Amino acid sequence: MPDLLRIPRGPTLLVGAILLVVSWAGECPAEWGQNWGAMVWGESFSSVPDVDRAVTEFALYPNFPNPFNPRTVIRYALPESAPVTLRVYSVDGRTVRTLMVSSSQPAGYHERVWDGADDSGQAAATGVYFCTMDAGQTRQTIRMVLIR
Repeated sequence: MPDLLRIPRGPTLLVGAILLVVSWAGECPAEWGQNWGAMVWGESFSSVPDVDRAVTEFALYPNFPNPFNPRTVIRYALPESAPVTLRVYSVDGRTVRTLMVSSSQPAGYHERVWDGADDSGQAAATGVYFCTMDAGQTRQTIRMVLIR
């Protein structure tokens, strides 16, 4: 049988199944670190922060998953403590959701989840959205795609 058709047996399959169940529930133990979602879903590790390294610059990482339904994780890094504002905008520039306003955050890696809803709790429509992070003197934006 070709290797591509073989089903892994043993601990690999068990660990994969456990990670998949945990990721479906949206929870993971803190000791697994921030990279757990990338391991489950196969995201390239190049866009995932390496939590063992010190943060040297402000960064807003690509959301994951993208496209998404019903929610996505927005990761960001701060080299120093700073007030952070995270907002989601529609393509016409309208504020759809404010995830955080001038919340003082310590240096390090952080994440927020956007559940695909607007500020009033109504589900946002399928489409392209932008998430903007204002931290210190830095502003960065990522593009997100919501598919209902």
